[in-house]
Amino acid sequence: MFKRNNKKFKLTFYSKESPVWSETFAPRTKLYPDWWRSLKEPKDPHGHGATAVHDIMPTMKTCPGFVDLLKTAIAVPMWKQMKITYDTEIRNIEIAGCISQDDLHEQVDTHPSIQHGDHFNNCLHLKLKNPWQIVADQKKEFLLMDAVWHRRNHANYTVLPGKLEFKYQHSGHVNIFIPKSRSVKTLEIPAGDPICYLLPLTEHEIDINIKTVSKEKWFQFIQRPSWFRGQYEKMKKLARYTNVE
Repeated sequence: MFKRNNKKFKLTFYSKESPVWSETFAPRTKLYPDWWRSLKEPKDPHGHGATAVHDIMPTMKTCPGFVDLLKTAIAVPMWKQMKITYDTEIRNIEIAGCISQDDLHEQVDTHPSIQHGDHFNNCLHLKLKNPWQIVADQKKEFLLMDAVWHRRNHANYTVLPGKLEFKYQHSGHVNIFIPKSRSVKTLEIPAGDPICYLLPLTEHEIDINIKTVSKEKWFQFIQRPSWFRGQYEKMKKLARYTNVE
């Protein structure tokens, strides 16, 4: 029988926003969606596929795959309300609290399609720039994935999955694809709803901390390039060589 490793490691989300903001938008586990909390067993299970009088039709409250996911995954809430107007290209982006192009650039970015070989050319790419510097005291990996269970509409955008760690790098930006449209549409992403999950790929328990720091301290976690290419892999290799673990 497998036993859970009780040795915790620390994961800290550093914010340069106010303490009230940091607490309100704090990433957390066990954030169950409202629709799941309100589920009740059907009064007439026969109309829902039950086959005998004594049959009970359980709800998703008993689904271990779902429950274990949201017990373990860190739900990251959307930090700013965004309105993205687009058709075959992005026409305009409105972000709450952003009043200049510098503010906008701090919140969103994009990659040219040539970086993925012009595949997925039926989609528009946006990078939503996570406002936290995420720091782990050990090298543990996480799967960043779409917060599908907290979304009602799954057709208007897709969060792209990826594997991350936060000892040698500290960003957790969220990349999305928006399907191109023949007509002008507006995608609104509300603040406060989970935009993604960070699923730990480890049995170690996590001690999650939320800290507000000065802008100077926050920017210290941003690693300026030391190489023209391959910064992340070269940094990890050098850290192993110098026993910085």
